[in-house]
Parts: sequence; C-alpha cells; structure tokens
Amino acid sequence: MIQRFIASSKNKLFIDFFIYLIPFAIIAGQAPLNIISFTVSIIFIILIFKDKKYYQFKKYFIYLFFLIIFFSINIFYSTQPYLSLLSVLSVIRYYIMFLAIIYCFNNINNFRINFTRILFFSILFITFDSYFQYFFHEDIFGYPAINNRLTGPFGNEQVVGAYITKLIFLSFSFLIIKKIDVRYIFLFAIFIFALVVLSNERSASIMFLSSLILFFIFSSVRPLFKISSILIIVIFLFLIFNNNNVFKDRFINEPIKTYKDNHHKAHFLTALEIFKKNKIIGNGIKTFRFECKKSKYENINSIYYKNRCTTHPHNFYLEVLSETGILGIMILLILNLYIFFQLLKNFCNKKEQRKEILLIFCSFFILFWPLQTTGSFFSSWNGVFFWIFFAFFFNWKSRILT
Repeated sequence: MIQRFIASSKNKLFIDFFIYLIPFAIIAGQAPLNIISFTVSIIFIILIFKDKKYYQFKKYFIYLFFLIIFFSINIFYSTQPYLSLLSVLSVIRYYIMFLAIIYCFNNINNFRINFTRILFFSILFITFDSYFQYFFHEDIFGYPAINNRLTGPFGNEQVVGAYITKLIFLSFSFLIIKKIDVRYIFLFAIFIFALVVLSNERSASIMFLSSLILFFIFSSVRPLFKISSILIIVIFLFLIFNNNNVFKDRFINEPIKTYKDNHHKAHFLTALEIFKKNKIIGNGIKTFRFECKKSKYENINSIYYKNRCTTHPHNFYLEVLSETGILGIMILLILNLYIFFQLLKNFCNKKEQRKEILLIFCSFFILFWPLQTTGSFFSSWNGVFFWIFFAFFFNWKSRILT
C-alpha cells in the first residue's frame, strides 16, 4: 500500500506530499510556509504542462489574468510600489497554490480524505498540546504561555485559537467522509471550543461559538441533544468567567468598558479616511502601515487616535477597501455573495449533501463575517486560510456538477 502511494505520488512529482505539509508549515512559521507554498506552486506549473491538463483550469487562468491586470494598476498608483509588488507576487503564489490543491482533489486518489485527516489531527495535536500548556504552564516542547495567552506549539505566537477556528470545520470533513455520527462531532467541537476560550483569544472564541451555534441549529440531530450541548457550553462559560478574573476581564469587562471607543475603532476610522484619498483603486496593497502615520489622520473621531497606526486595520474588508479601493472590495464582495448563495441554494435543494455544505458554510462564516477583528488578507500566515477555503469550496462546487 505504501509502495503504491509513493509510486502514485512520484508520478505527480510529490505535489500531494508538499500540500500535506502546509498545516505543519503554518505551525512552523512564515518562512517554512513561504517555502512550501512556493514549492507547491512551481510543481503545479510543471505538472499542468507535463500532463497537458490546461483545460481543467482554463476559467481559473482567465480570472488570474484579470487579477494580474487589476493588481498591476494598483501597484502603479501605490504610494509604496515595491512593497505592493511583493505582496501581489505573494497573492499570485497563493492563487497558484489554490489551483494546485484543486488539481490534487481532481487527480490524486484519496487526496481529499488524506488532506482532511491531516487537518483534523493537526488540530487535535494543537488542542492537546495547548491543554498540556494550560495545566502544566509549558507545552510538550517547553514553550510557556505568554501574558495569560496559550501559544501551544506556535512558540511566541499567540495564534492557537486563530489556527484552530479557521480550519476546524474544514477538518471535520474527515469525520463526515468516515461517516462519524454528528453527535460525536458535536462533542469534538465542544472539547476544542473550550480550548479556544482557554487560549484567551476573544475574536477566535466569539467566531467559533457563533459558528458552533449555527452548526447546532442546522444539524440533523435531536433537539434534546442540541439543547444538552448548548447547556454544556453555557455551564463551562459560566464557570470559567465566574472563577477566573483574567478571562472575565478579557471577555466581559474590557468589551463593556471600551465598546464605544477603542484602538480597533481608531484603526477602522483611519482605514476609511485612507479610502477617501483614492476611492477607485486604493492607496496600494500593504501601504496602510505607512499612510496611517500621517498627521492628517489625527482628526479621526476616537480618543485612541494616537494608537491608530498598525500594520493593517484589523478588518480585512476595510484593509481591502483602503488599499485596493472600490474595485478591490467589489471583487471580494461579488465572490463572497456567489459563495453564500451557492451554499444556501444547495443546502435547501440537496439534502444528501447538507452535512458537508454546513461545514463549508461554518468555515465561510468564520473567515468572512465582516463584523469581527481579523488579520491581514494579504499576509502570508493569515492569507493561506482563505485560499485553502477557496480550494475546498470550488472542489465541492465541481463535484456537485459532475
């Protein structure tokens, strides 16, 4: 069996092997992730010329052509053209990686179950490692928690909750393929959600909980089981917030105290003001960090105006709006609306696929719900999650058409 797998993978230049490394590269850091994604992109380009399967990707290459034209215009108008060019090249690399994942879905046996298995067990590993860190103050690699935030195997990066939340529902596809009862998936989800809360990542916890509620509501299990699951979550949250002032301050006291005005509001308002400078094409990708320093943005309506500057505005819709203008945000919104209505239509019409559609929708909600603080859409680490999701969605879409 292993020999057959190696032979099959060798015929495809081991592209599937490198894609299987992506979840671990995300954990290892930006440099390994860049190396792996670049390698996958190069192998994919070689393969489509070698196998002469251009026809499978004709429409995607047409989209890429128009994206390159749009990005070229954006670079031309950018206040930091060199930095924008580097970011555009990174986006194009991820676009090709996205095509490579679709290629593997379509052309490599058992790729879907293998990839989702790796996603699922990588999340389980991070979950157990972070629980270990919570109870013993160090994870199995000796990394300590930082400022009451769990880091697990990520070392100094406080992104345990973000990684888990962005991939958890896609990883559950493995359990659906293996025909695991949805009730066990509920229990897995609750167990992992508790860890995300303990990681002290507020945005990740809120988005995970919101998606979990959607999952509970639309899953086909008995109402009594749904109610029992929700009660378990409510009791857990009550106990953790009532008995731990760190979590209570982070999740309850701080939001109540600063909900009218905070540093994130300063970021948002600054992004809107930057957008007004060049409404059509934007200020240039990755330029927020430079533009926000200008004194003219001190007039924003926030007492945190001195904290307005950061690498990105912490909401990728506002990031896209300020850095790529109306044209950029329209591309993103049209894509999102297309995904939303495709999922909604097929959830109503294709009962046999509802489990998979629900998982994809929950992942879509977590990644693209506009009313949340987020990482940068154009960063290497945060951006990879979007392109993995797009690969899952378009693979699902192609399967329902065949």
